[in-house]
Amino acid sequence: MSMGLLGIAISGHREPGLFLTTAHGPALLTGGTFGLEASIIPVFVGVTLAIQMFIGARLRTQHV
Repeated sequence: MSMGLLGIAISGHREPGLFLTTAHGPALLTGGTFGLEASIIPVFVGVTLAIQMFIGARLRTQHV
């Protein structure tokens, strides 16, 4: 996984990577000490993709 490669904390565990990184900013955006997957950004990306898939599925069923 690229986050492990970059040295970013994943699920609260920090593995040595090629780089030493620290995320600065509010925990809502950085995930705090738990890691980036605990931030609001993956939730936003997931909801956006789900909405696009639902719209695509709805459009396909209307054309059948």
